[in-house]
Amino acid sequence: MQIGLRFMLGAAAVGTVLMAPEAWSDFSLYEGGASQVAMGEEATGQADRPSALFYNPAGITQLKGVQVEAGCLFARPSAKLVLSTPEGDVSAKTEDSVFPVPNAYATMQINDRFWSGVGIYSRFGLGTEYPSDWPGRYSFYSGVIRSMNVNPNVAFKVTEELSVAVGATAMWFDMEQKQKVLDPFGGPDMELTLKGESWGYGYNVAGHYRLHEKAALGLSYQSRIKQHVRGKAEIDYGSTDAESELELPDFLFAGISLAPADRWTVNLGAVYTGWKSYDQVVVALDDPELLGTDKRTVRTDWENVWRYQLGVEYAVTDRLSLRGGYIYDPSPVPEDTADYSLPLYNRNIYTVGAGYAWDRLTLDVYYIYLDSQDRSFDGRLEEGIYPTRIEGSYSQSVGFSVTALF
Repeated sequence: MQIGLRFMLGAAAVGTVLMAPEAWSDFSLYEGGASQVAMGEEATGQADRPSALFYNPAGITQLKGVQVEAGCLFARPSAKLVLSTPEGDVSAKTEDSVFPVPNAYATMQINDRFWSGVGIYSRFGLGTEYPSDWPGRYSFYSGVIRSMNVNPNVAFKVTEELSVAVGATAMWFDMEQKQKVLDPFGGPDMELTLKGESWGYGYNVAGHYRLHEKAALGLSYQSRIKQHVRGKAEIDYGSTDAESELELPDFLFAGISLAPADRWTVNLGAVYTGWKSYDQVVVALDDPELLGTDKRTVRTDWENVWRYQLGVEYAVTDRLSLRGGYIYDPSPVPEDTADYSLPLYNRNIYTVGAGYAWDRLTLDVYYIYLDSQDRSFDGRLEEGIYPTRIEGSYSQSVGFSVTALF
């Protein structure tokens, strides 16, 4: 039963709108809008779409009238693990699946000084699945984690060059994860499921400054959000109420957008994620007899990290733009707390895309290739984790967004 408890302690940790395997170096998401994703997911300084609400809400003061943007990411991940079991090395792969992650934004110019906007998107997420009979099933074999941010903002143009914004966030968080548990009487494996949901609240502040017509700076901060997840722990012979508290990290986006030559735009930026807030997971069970305990704590000790992003855009014509980008995304997960729910680590990410504009309608599309560096970690057999090598892991994603001006 202790292996089953380890699953619950680890599972109470994470969150997307549908499943989001592209979040596998940790469980944060950066795919806010198609034009930005195609440019290395960097738009803190540019911020010229309604999806600026995801990256830098102060940038919406560049948008005229009423604008609406909606889009979706479709991700297909793949990870290979080699587990060193007592019977020898065993290879395993994640199940092939395609996961959609939608988003939507709307902005409105109130007058010459004030703008408002609301974004509906996912900031955190995870989707991982292995065969139900794989060797690591006593630690983890399936996870479906979802979240949704509702984020209204007000932006104010202080001067023609400087804009600021402030917003509030309500985040819905939902999860269900599964593992197998040995039957102490020698029967078939039992299944342990943990599921729950909650709402958490936070805030954001942002600034956008246009140095001159060919350069702009952006800075955006998004606060930590506490979640008190309530749900059920279920096993073949019964269930009990369960709850867990976790603190999701804060973000600092910083970037610059440059126009070094006619028809060219270059975006450079970095994102700081405060994963130190995610230092442990505590799960409390209403019925301690179900799994032999009423509360356990698992140490995670994740590290704060910087993510680095570069994007380039070339306007072929006044209507057609081509884009590309590169991202280096280090993992915050230390070796001694790594597990099977997050089977990718330091990542090199490559993006390409294009946009086409009509008079009041714009279509943006993109493709992402995510290449994860190989990694090994030691086993923790009391938690159902064997010494493991992760190799040849990658993810491919495509996505689009449509923006309309009213």
